[in-house]
Amino acid sequence: MAIVESVAMFTLNLEKRKEKFISGFRASRKKYISTGLVSIFVFLTIVYLGPFGGLERLGLIGEKKQDLESKAAVIRGNDGDLWADIIIGKPDFSEIVPNTVVANQAYLPHGVVVDRTSTPNKMYVYDAGNNRILGFGLSECLSAATDPLKCSANIVIGQPSMSTSACNGDSGFQNYPTRASVSASSLCGESESQLSISEGGSGASMAVDSQGNLYVFDAWNHRVLKYNKPFETDRVADDVWGQNDFSANSCNKGQSSPDAASLCYTWGDSNNWTAGVDVDLAGNLWVVDNGNNRVLRFPAGSKTADLVLGQKGFASRTFGSGLNELRDPSAVRVASSGSVYVADHFNQRVLVFKPSFSSGMNGRVFGSGFSGPSGVDLDPTEPGRVWITNQGHMTIELWDEGGRKIRVIGARDNGNVLGDASGSIGIDSVGNIFIAIGTGNYDNDVLMFAKGGSATSPAKRIFGWGGSNGNLKTNQGLGWGAGVAVVDNQVIVADFERLMFWNDPTSLTNGKPADGVAGKGVSTFTDRAYGCCLTLKADKNHHLWVSLSLAGDLPSRIEVYQLPLINGAQPIKTLTFNFPVLGGGTISAPSYQSFWGIAPSDTGDFVWLGHADTSRIIRVRDPLTNPVVDAILGQTDLNGTSCNRGAAPITGATASSLCWPGSLSLDKLGNLYVSDSSLEIRGNYRLLEFNKDLLPTDNTLVIYAPAASRIFPDIATWEPAFDSQNHMVVGYNPYHDTNPQHGWFPGVYNNPLASSTSPDALFKDYYSMAFAATFDANDNLYVGDLDRARILIYKNPFNAGVPSPSPSVSATPLISPSPQTSPSPSPPGDIQAPAVSIANPTDGSDVSKTVKISAVASDNSVVVRMEIYIDDAKVASVDNATSVYYDWNTKPKKVLGGIHKISVKALDAAGNTGTATITVNKQKVG
Repeated sequence: MAIVESVAMFTLNLEKRKEKFISGFRASRKKYISTGLVSIFVFLTIVYLGPFGGLERLGLIGEKKQDLESKAAVIRGNDGDLWADIIIGKPDFSEIVPNTVVANQAYLPHGVVVDRTSTPNKMYVYDAGNNRILGFGLSECLSAATDPLKCSANIVIGQPSMSTSACNGDSGFQNYPTRASVSASSLCGESESQLSISEGGSGASMAVDSQGNLYVFDAWNHRVLKYNKPFETDRVADDVWGQNDFSANSCNKGQSSPDAASLCYTWGDSNNWTAGVDVDLAGNLWVVDNGNNRVLRFPAGSKTADLVLGQKGFASRTFGSGLNELRDPSAVRVASSGSVYVADHFNQRVLVFKPSFSSGMNGRVFGSGFSGPSGVDLDPTEPGRVWITNQGHMTIELWDEGGRKIRVIGARDNGNVLGDASGSIGIDSVGNIFIAIGTGNYDNDVLMFAKGGSATSPAKRIFGWGGSNGNLKTNQGLGWGAGVAVVDNQVIVADFERLMFWNDPTSLTNGKPADGVAGKGVSTFTDRAYGCCLTLKADKNHHLWVSLSLAGDLPSRIEVYQLPLINGAQPIKTLTFNFPVLGGGTISAPSYQSFWGIAPSDTGDFVWLGHADTSRIIRVRDPLTNPVVDAILGQTDLNGTSCNRGAAPITGATASSLCWPGSLSLDKLGNLYVSDSSLEIRGNYRLLEFNKDLLPTDNTLVIYAPAASRIFPDIATWEPAFDSQNHMVVGYNPYHDTNPQHGWFPGVYNNPLASSTSPDALFKDYYSMAFAATFDANDNLYVGDLDRARILIYKNPFNAGVPSPSPSVSATPLISPSPQTSPSPSPPGDIQAPAVSIANPTDGSDVSKTVKISAVASDNSVVVRMEIYIDDAKVASVDNATSVYYDWNTKPKKVLGGIHKISVKALDAAGNTGTATITVNKQKVG
């Protein structure tokens, strides 16, 4: 019966509904294997999908074997492995955006378009961070009696519901490096690999044709989609440009160079980069292809462009500043006169091209004074005039066709009005302007400026404030994951502008709502504790220590709370500079400089505080009763505040100096660990360990600048955590390129006091920044993913059983140092080659300066060697490893500009060799 129903569903709309069917098929595949029905199922599917391409549409061909194996490898719910088992702060492991996704809030919205073909008008908002487009009945929205309007969308495009936000269904990148499958129902406005989530996203200059059909570029799927009247039909794309079908999403279709039918969207030269589309009166589709530095024209009904602007031909992609060249273009609009306007973002200009057209033709500079223009729009109530989104100067400007500025919305260089506005602006039938805002006083909102109304004060706010960082502040969604503690039968999280807590950690399930909230002035889940919360730690004497930044009249400080927390709990003690010093004197720092590390002793009689901006760590004795500083690491006197005491970062570092230190932790033996680097990316990039005996607690004089007992070099770490047997887990800062596996996966050190300073294993979940970590009393691990606003929980990941740490270097590790150190024999008759994937750079990408080449491999037995080749010359080799890295310096003149080949080979124990190859284009910088 299930087969008959599935086949019947296909007859409704074979092409548009295929992905729904495929999903059901894959979910049901195991069920049918035992009954022998799977072959019938596939046969009927192929019949209804057509004799050609049926298997490809099902995803049974065109998908590499290793990709399928990778997808099957995600394990949740098992003790003793390195996959997270439970997640809080997000509904599941596929979601990564801050707070809670709802129908009446947005996250990184960049682009609006109004459908004026319908009465009343309809409005579409490109909600980039949530990987979706929201559709509104405009008159219904504007008639709301509230201020702000708090309009709820009528439809959502790119997501299965109003409460989901994942890029192609999995922003968690759970199958790294394999991306989730793309479909006609998915969108990707923010890449799943994005590190700083709030600085990602994309901007869309959208278009609606004369029939009410919607056109939009799908950023990280490298395609343009058309939706036939989505309010009247469905929210599944009906047509695609830039890819051969709805299941593909490679830049330039995986080719080394573009052609007349390919597209490639890239980060460009700014955050929230923008690209766009337009449809002219003849039905031709005009597409900004920013990754290839060009604009294409596709004749009506064709998927092959017949005209290219910005390039001499369809196979080139180099950028330039000539009148026949473009660099990171962002928007295109075709006026009724036939003139084509292009926002040439990086070249800080707008070009206009006049008919008759020819490929590679010169344009004419239009207007002046633009900084990163990211939108061009035509107003039906202002004939002969053009709106330019002057993103860098934070204004929307109306110009006449002669190049004269007529009107300005916003205040020049004032981001509080139109902060980070990009993409198309919406213009309704009477000339009201709708602008999507990223930052400022109206962050993550859409503003309406009435025709003839104020230029600096919006007449309406479509959403209004839902919660800092975008989306809606609720008891379920975190705004970030800056700190986590498990104590007194509570899980406590340092969230953005509040403390959240969950009672009874054993009862946690995915997405479970928090039981309470706390913070200065906080009593409900929507209240805001300004400056809270940078990080936190708990002692064993029922105290919680929380770091906060400057907020109004309140300086950067440490607030102390009594545990267990109750809803609305307020601090019982506040610590801040100036501190008295043991033996006399005081130690001070500016009130705006924050504490980025906290490490209290078990009893709370001492607390270590990390102060990045003065490059020192201080220990405060008796902090709750009579606080006094009795130890200073990194400096040799009270007044020292310089990185490495005046020497250069990194090269000037010594065992006793510090440079912008961040996170702190005490291990189970009382040794202090210091991350000698901090946000965003600064410092000496190393982890230091100070033995307990260097830091006595009965000293009568201040301890100054002891030398670290142990240095973990060339890594940028966050907060270390230690289980009962002193295994160390620490997250890395991915902005430091030499971190293991780029820093996306936290490291395991079985014995951090042993001779090796390399991790023994890496966790398997992909992180933006594994910023906070702690173990509970049962050796369950909790890791806070700062930018992805979530807490991942691992059930007893090391199967630790003896709660007594040992300092012995020769202690037996509970996780083998590396599965590759003792190669296992290959299976008899092994002929399976290793699977190889190049993670960076991407195929077809432009490269310059120093490029980090990274690749991973897997095999049915063991990988014994990996090698990197550039243009067939071997540049790197590593034995007994499943990952390899190489920094390729493309700056020397001997590295010629143009196309270069990168290959990575992996050899297994049976002598089988797997290879992955890409091509990249070396760009001239300047």
